[in-house]
Amino acid sequence: MKRNLTASMPIQTKETKETTMQNPQRWVRLSDDPDTSTRSTSRRWITRLATVAITLAVITATQLTLSAGPANAGTVGVSGRIQGAGSIFSVEGGPYSCSRTGNQDDRVTVNCHRLPFEAGLEAWVWLRAIPADWPTGAWSFSGWSGCDATRVVSGVTECAVHSGAFTGDERFPKAHFLSRNVAKSIVAQHSGKCLDVAYASTVHAADVVQGTCWGGANQRWTTRPLGGGYYQIVAKHSGKCLDVAWASKAHAANVIQGTCGSGTNQQWRFQYSSATGHFQVIARHSGKCLDVAYASTAHAADVIQGNCSGGANQNWRFQ
Repeated sequence: MKRNLTASMPIQTKETKETTMQNPQRWVRLSDDPDTSTRSTSRRWITRLATVAITLAVITATQLTLSAGPANAGTVGVSGRIQGAGSIFSVEGGPYSCSRTGNQDDRVTVNCHRLPFEAGLEAWVWLRAIPADWPTGAWSFSGWSGCDATRVVSGVTECAVHSGAFTGDERFPKAHFLSRNVAKSIVAQHSGKCLDVAYASTVHAADVVQGTCWGGANQRWTTRPLGGGYYQIVAKHSGKCLDVAWASKAHAANVIQGTCGSGTNQQWRFQYSSATGHFQVIARHSGKCLDVAYASTAHAADVIQGNCSGGANQNWRFQ
């Protein structure tokens, strides 16, 4: 039996149409309902107020952080190191000092105590090094490693360490001192071989090579400080100086031992690299580096002066 759908639908008569036209309020849209509109407006205001509250909370927290920060915003912990005999002390940033004058071997590094330093933004400490005064004239300062910055004041190189902004950091500045009384091997980084006067010759102009290390006096060298950070490097067996032949300034000029004099081709400085733990040995007259030719690792390979490149065949350590 079919259901009469027509019977369930309201019949809009002419009278109903007329009534609707006369009373349009009877056909109100949902969005025009006063209660619905009020609820929507309330929700928008609640959302806006919540956003404002969150923004104010973030600003307040930031202000509290910034106002509390400067009391100890930057902290640097300083733990000094001394290789050889000497002392270090601070000249700016707060009191720090360490003396290790009893260490009479310039191949040995000794540790100093740790002290923290604080500042409002970045903590900076500047350090100066002084060589031991005993034995008289035996010790000289050769340079720093582990510094964030250096400067020269009255001819003396000073070392700075510092924290970052609003951070705590640890630093290990190291002062290097050389003794003229301790004969050392000078070892090439790339080959592990020693700076060597060929055939242990004692004559002027004997060739200098790299040789398999065996501890002979022709592989042992002392340093003689000249001032200004320069040294003569003296062969123990002969008393002659490491020398660039004919005072040449050319790349690949030969290195020999020569009778010690006042020439700048016998004067060298040491530039330490904390990245490699080795020194470049740089000739004063030319600015070129002590170099194993062609980066050879062979016994008896020639030693020259070369344009400084940072190669391992130009890096040396005292042993």
